[in-house]
Amino acid sequence: MFISYESIKSPDELDKETGLYIWNYKIIDSEFEEIVRVPGQVADVGILEAIIDTYEKRNLPITSNLIKAILHVSKMHGYDIGWTIRYYRQYFPKIANHIKDIDKYLILL
Repeated sequence: MFISYESIKSPDELDKETGLYIWNYKIIDSEFEEIVRVPGQVADVGILEAIIDTYEKRNLPITSNLIKAILHVSKMHGYDIGWTIRYYRQYFPKIANHIKDIDKYLILL
């Protein structure tokens, strides 16, 4: 299960396609750790999509790990969980694809 992520390097390069900075993170799971590179204007903006990609690639459950990641992002930045979900749903289509499942889990919280 997802535990956390951490920034491992400040951006020192730009994505050639988007012109955005490349942020480097370590996704920490109870079973693995993986380094991901995420384009974005500011830190943490694309991290949830990178988490989705990581779990999809490994054929692991996405929704439960994504919710843990949303809780982690919200706590780390002092955001309300609802605000975090609305923000990512609006700007990141991969999150929007999982929103119905996320809503089902959040009812239980």
